Amino acid sequence: MSRHRGGDKSAARAALGRALKMRPDHPDALHMLANIDGEEGDFARAEQRVMQALAVRPGFPAYLATLAKIQSSIGQTQLAIASLEKAIEQEPTSPRFNDMGRLLLVEQRQGEAVSAFERALEIDPANRIARINLGVACFSAGDARTAAQHLEHALSMAPGDRGVAQRLGLAWQACGEHERAISALGMARQPEKDSAALLTSLGVSYTALGRFDEALELFDAAIEIDPFFADALAGKAELLEWQGDYAQGLRILEPVMDGEASEPAVLTVYARLLRRTGEASRGAALLKPLEASGRLNGVQLRQLRFTLGDLMDQLEQYEEAFDWYRLAHQFRPNVFSIDAHRQFIEALQVRFDADALTRLNRSSLDDARPVFIVGMPRSGTSLAEQILAAHPNVFAAGERSEIGRIAQHIAPREDTSAAELTQHAEAYLDAVGGESADAQRITDKMPLNFLYLGWIAQLFPRARIVWCRRDARDTGLSCYSTNFIDPALAFCDDLGDIGRYSNSCNELMRHWQNVLDLPVFELHYENLVREPEPCVRELLGALDLDWDPQCLEFHKVERVVKTSSHAQVRESFYTRSVGRWQHYAMHLKPLLDALEQDG
Repeated sequence: MSRHRGGDKSAARAALGRALKMRPDHPDALHMLANIDGEEGDFARAEQRVMQALAVRPGFPAYLATLAKIQSSIGQTQLAIASLEKAIEQEPTSPRFNDMGRLLLVEQRQGEAVSAFERALEIDPANRIARINLGVACFSAGDARTAAQHLEHALSMAPGDRGVAQRLGLAWQACGEHERAISALGMARQPEKDSAALLTSLGVSYTALGRFDEALELFDAAIEIDPFFADALAGKAELLEWQGDYAQGLRILEPVMDGEASEPAVLTVYARLLRRTGEASRGAALLKPLEASGRLNGVQLRQLRFTLGDLMDQLEQYEEAFDWYRLAHQFRPNVFSIDAHRQFIEALQVRFDADALTRLNRSSLDDARPVFIVGMPRSGTSLAEQILAAHPNVFAAGERSEIGRIAQHIAPREDTSAAELTQHAEAYLDAVGGESADAQRITDKMPLNFLYLGWIAQLFPRARIVWCRRDARDTGLSCYSTNFIDPALAFCDDLGDIGRYSNSCNELMRHWQNVLDLPVFELHYENLVREPEPCVRELLGALDLDWDPQCLEFHKVERVVKTSSHAQVRESFYTRSVGRWQHYAMHLKPLLDALEQDG
C-alpha cells in the first residue's frame, strides 16, 4: 500500500499479486488493485476486482465508494449514485457527500446536489472543495447570488486560486453585479496567458457597463487567441446589435453556426439579430430545440426564453409569448422586497421634507448643465435622451451609475458639508462630461435616479429634471418582458411588484415636486409619439434650449445606445407600443390590481 501511495504502481501491483496468491479473496488487496486498475483506465478489471472485494465484505463503505468512482468513470452515473448511497448509509463523511453532490450534478439534479454539498460542509466546514462545489451547484440551480457568496468564501481560503476567481466573476455577472465581476475576473488573469473564455467574460461585463471600446478590445483579443471562439464572436455580434449593424452581426456568427449544435450564446444572439431583420419565425425555429435540450444553465435559459418571448410577440403570437416570459422569470438572480422598498420610500420623504431641505447644505457648484431624466424603466427615458442628443448644444451621457454611488456614500450622514458636496458634484461632472466642455446641457438618463433627487438637489442646485411618464400598464408589461438582471430592477420579475413599485415612483415624484426647488418637466410618452413637435418644443423650452429641428430626426444620430430601447431609438416616432398591454390583458391581473391602489 505504501508503494502505491508513493507512486510506484508496478511494485505495488507485484506486492498485491503476491498477497492474492496467498489468499485469492483478500478484500483489501482486491480493492487496492481495483484502484490501480482504475487509475490506469482499465475500468472493466477494476469493477471486477471491487465486486470480488464486496463479495467478501458486503456493504463495506470504502469499497462501495470505489465502485461508485469506477461506475461514474464509465458513464454509469445512476448506478454510481446508488453505490455511493449505500456507502453513505454506513459512513456519512464529508468527502462522501461531496462525491455524491458531484454525481448528482452530472444528472442535472441540482437541488439534491446543493443539499449534498451543504451536508458535506455541516460535517466539515473547512472542506474548501465542497464549498467550491456548492457554489457551482447553486449557480447551476439558478441561485447565482448564493453561488457568489460560497465562491467568495472559497476564494478567501485560497486567494490565489484563479479558477475559483473566474467562477466567482461569472456568478457576479449573472447577478448583474458587473463591477464585482470585473474585479473577480481580474484576479483570474495571467499576463500573456489569458484564455479566450476569460477575456470574453470580461468583455461581457464591460459591455453591460457601457464601456464598449474596452469590450470590443477584449472580444477581439479572445478571437485572436481562438478565431472560432463562439462566445467571443457572440459578444462582438451583440455589440454590433447595439450599434444597429444587424447584417454584420449575422455575418460574423455564420462561421460558428452549426444548427442546433451551436453554442447557446451564438444561437441566442443570432436569433435576436434575425428578429431585428424581420425573420422572427426563423429565429424561433432555432431556439425552441435548444430550450428543450437540457444543456443550458439558468442564466442561459433566462436569456433564451426572453428572446423567444420577443420573437413570438413580433409574430403576434401573444399567448405563447407570455408563456415564454413567464418561464424566463423562473430564474431570478436577485431578490426584491416590496416591504423594504416601501420603508426606503417613506424614509426618503421624512429625510427630505420641506423643513429638512431648508437646513441641508448645498454644494457651491453654479452649473446649470446637468439634466436628469428619470422615471420608471421602459417609460421613454431612452427616447427622451436620444431626442436631446440630436441637439447641438446637448451632450448625452447615457445611463450613469455615479449618482447612486454618491448617494450611498453620503446617505449615512445628514450633515455633509457644502465643501464635500461640491467635491462630489465636480467629480461627477468630470466623470460624465469629459467631452462636453461646450455643451449647454449634459443628460444622465438613469431612470432610478428618481430615488436620489433629494441628494441631486444638494449636489446640483441648478439641475433640471425630466420625469418620463407612460401608461403604467404598458410600462409594466414592458418591464416584465425585458431581461433585466440589475439587482436594482429585481422588482421586474413579478407583475404585482412592478405595479407596487410604479405606485411608489409616482408617490415619491409627487413628493419631490412639492418640496424641491428643482424644476421638474413631465414628458408624457403617448403625447410625444402622437404629436412630436409640440412636445419636443416644450421639452427644449423647459431646458432653456433653442428650437432645433434636428431633434425630430433623433433616429439619425450616430451613437451607441446601451439600453433595452436601443432598436427603438433608431426609428422615428411611432405609436405601435401605445396600448400594447391589451394584447396580454388576461395575464396582467396582478399588475392591474396593484396599479389600482395608486393614490
